[in-house]
Amino acid sequence: MPDPLTTPRLSYPQVRRSDHTDDYFGETVPDPYRWLEDQGSPETRAFVDAQNALTRSLLHLPLRAGHGPGKPARLLTEEKADLYAFLFEALGEK
Repeated sequence: MPDPLTTPRLSYPQVRRSDHTDDYFGETVPDPYRWLEDQGSPETRAFVDAQNALTRSLLHLPLRAGHGPGKPARLLTEEKADLYAFLFEALGEK
């Protein structure tokens, strides 16, 4: 387990808070993160990408080819082919 005294602090992406409010039956309710609901917005996309980058850096998840950074499909195929060739040879199969 990492030592909390020596582990560097995480650098979370900055998030903008807006002055947006909603009115529910005469009650005003602040919704400062409403802008994040617009998934097509470049600002929302940038924030989500930054959050995902932080999460991946903490989880150290290797990503499969075709789903972000990782080994190209050609290398994955070559590794599997080498493994199967070894197994066939070790088992006396041709």
